[in-house]
Amino acid sequence: MKKTTIVYLVLVLFIVGVIATGYYVFNKPHRNLKTERPQISIAAPDLFNEYASNEDSANVKYLNKVIEITGKVIDKKDNSIIIGNEMTSVVCGFENENLEEIKTIKIGQKVAVIGLCTGFGMADVVLNKCTIPQP
Repeated sequence: MKKTTIVYLVLVLFIVGVIATGYYVFNKPHRNLKTERPQISIAAPDLFNEYASNEDSANVKYLNKVIEITGKVIDKKDNSIIIGNEMTSVVCGFENENLEEIKTIKIGQKVAVIGLCTGFGMADVVLNKCTIPQP
């Protein structure tokens, strides 16, 4: 075989590999937190206090883990609720398919929320892909 034929063959195989990998990653199923059991359960103010006192230690314990938090709703937005009190808060972001769950929640109501911890934001702990656990 000629050298150029081998180079073209390797190049084609590389391109096919990149396309196949991209297709696999793009079509990979998303995590469904409705079916996952939380790894940790904690009160929202306690979670916030752990992050406020030592963010690195809290990241090791909570980051990218499915956790269940409990607490009082202090604010509500279109796609999120904020749980805690005036000094400590956890922002729980809901995806479009779970927005119906937060329509009935009222400010001041005590709730439990399961979500994926993404760490400490500007002044809040953030949970994404949240859902309300079914009794």
